[in-house]
Amino acid sequence: MVAVPLALWQTMERIVDSYEEINNRLDLLESVTVTNSEYMNRKDAMLFLHVGSTKLWELTRSGEIETNGKTGKPLYKTSSCRQYLIGQGFSKEFVQERFRDILREKQKK
Repeated sequence: MVAVPLALWQTMERIVDSYEEINNRLDLLESVTVTNSEYMNRKDAMLFLHVGSTKLWELTRSGEIETNGKTGKPLYKTSSCRQYLIGQGFSKEFVQERFRDILREKQKK
């Protein structure tokens, strides 16, 4: 095992945090560009999460997925859905690719 100086380790952590923040902002920009929102509708959220309506309701009810009901219909926060999938053990790359698949489908319509 190699000892890494604390200052170097902290610098690396800041770089990784910055990288993740940049990726999150790019994801949001991509999402907003295609959907005009940082939220997904019910159908897209179910596709993205690979769950049915009951499971989506349970995730919303438990607070695991953030929603916004200002429009009268529940909208599901994209970043919250991403975090849920990552928390379930999916890699960030897999989650990002799944999200892009949904965006590609929306662009086709």
